[in-house]
Amino acid sequence: MIPAIQLNDRVLCDRITFRFRAPRVGDVVVFENPMRGGIPLVKRVLAVGGQTLEINKGYVFLDGDMLEEPYIVPERRGIYTLEVPILIPEEELWMMGDNRIESGDSRYFGSIPVDSVLGRAFFTYWPPMHLGALR
Repeated sequence: MIPAIQLNDRVLCDRITFRFRAPRVGDVVVFENPMRGGIPLVKRVLAVGGQTLEINKGYVFLDGDMLEEPYIVPERRGIYTLEVPILIPEEELWMMGDNRIESGDSRYFGSIPVDSVLGRAFFTYWPPMHLGALR
């Protein structure tokens, strides 16, 4: 999630928001790790159930439109391309980190069930020099 979240940063997780609304594209969420269990992951929602996702040379397209991603640092976008578009199943989410060249995310473990989301990450509280809201 670099640069939004740095290694060893600590974030606050809101477990209430998603009781009132579903996760949306752009939300930073904490979810159960589908690969190792135990240690939750923090990634950004890039697609929700029913959307068609394409990635071409690091650029993400939802239902044919390029996703505006102001949180991506150009040199961390990478050149990853999906061979074919993916239709995200209902009640699932496609998750990716902002540090695309080094992120273990849905490109490796696939979409995740919405019910594996633990909450919305919204604020970095440690270390003090990184204090602030996540966007």
